[in-house]
Amino acid sequence: MCPNDCSGHGVCRTLHELDDTYSAWDAHASQQCVCDGGFTGPDCSKRMCPVGADPIEMAQVVDWSVQGIYFRTLTVAESFTNDFNNVVEFVEDKPQVVYYTATFEDEYGDSWTTSMNSVDYLTECQTFDDAGVQRANCIATPDVSSTADVHGFIQGVADSLNTSLAHLPPGAFPGGFVWAAAPELAHKESDGSACDLADTAQQCGTDGYVEQTQLVTYPVDGDAAYVNSLDFRLDTNIVTACDWDSTMDFDGANTDKFGLCLFVKMPAPGVRQPLKVNFWCVCVWADGWMAGYVRACVRACERVHLLCADVRPCGWRGCEPTT
Repeated sequence: MCPNDCSGHGVCRTLHELDDTYSAWDAHASQQCVCDGGFTGPDCSKRMCPVGADPIEMAQVVDWSVQGIYFRTLTVAESFTNDFNNVVEFVEDKPQVVYYTATFEDEYGDSWTTSMNSVDYLTECQTFDDAGVQRANCIATPDVSSTADVHGFIQGVADSLNTSLAHLPPGAFPGGFVWAAAPELAHKESDGSACDLADTAQQCGTDGYVEQTQLVTYPVDGDAAYVNSLDFRLDTNIVTACDWDSTMDFDGANTDKFGLCLFVKMPAPGVRQPLKVNFWCVCVWADGWMAGYVRACVRACERVHLLCADVRPCGWRGCEPTT
């Protein structure tokens, strides 16, 4: 038996359960408490002190931080698309939907994970004749370009994450808030005239490109979620992460363009541990997405490259803090 039955803040485990390589005579006899996060002591009765910024020292300054989750926009090089297999590969290994969760670690070391959220992706390819050679312009991006209501799209994504954070246990994520930003995109021919990858009558052709017509943010004055307070105004210097400073050619070279950015206001005080973002993709193949799930979706998720604030690009297993 463990002392005080671990005080209701832990579980009692044998030494063998804690280390299956332990084989001494008391492996299945001796027991000890494994405490829940935030509790310590032989019987888990002691509450650990919170760690972080000194609330007294930070009383007169802004003491909360913002972390970002970014979703990339990708193209493929025109020069590769003369081989139609490259076009097929580009389309097949891009996600149709990216599902993700966000895990927050509080000052006691407890981890809290949101319910699953999702972001729809749009992949489009348009073939064209380039001096007798068939090529294609292709793009994969968060599905903001498939609707004229970019503001409504990012509102839905931000509100979903806001809601899932708000539904963490009471007090787990106090004062949290989510803003969103996304570029409104337009397809252009080489001379700057409008084209449309979804319309074969409006071909973008050789040296076509994608440009941002405006940066859309949420919430803004008039939105139900808008709060007219300094604590709920997003710094314009942060928004620039999603603001394109140049056009995006159909050459596969631009890997730093983001089609959607979520900015998460972290609980005070001080700079928090990076959010851990785990994500999963759904890819659609002609013979069903399950057939190509492992081979294609792993590549797709690697190329989506969600980013967290101060976090390396995510791989298949999610974000990990930088060292």
